[in-house]
Amino acid sequence: MNKFKQVEDKLIEELNITLKNFDDFEEAKINLHGDITIKRKNTSKRIKERSVLTDVFKQMISNDIKKNRV
Repeated sequence: MNKFKQVEDKLIEELNITLKNFDDFEEAKINLHGDITIKRKNTSKRIKERSVLTDVFKQMISNDIKKNRV
């Protein structure tokens, strides 16, 4: 058991060293089921892109609605 824990710890350390080179990911962690999880960080840049696209689609829909009423 102890040997497995040492291997897991070493693997997590190596993964975290590799992940430091990337800005998009958080540290590697082991969940309750024993799986290694690496989460992607949320970036505000994507949220802004979504809101701009949403506004464009809203304008297109409102223009279509106006055309159908006239």
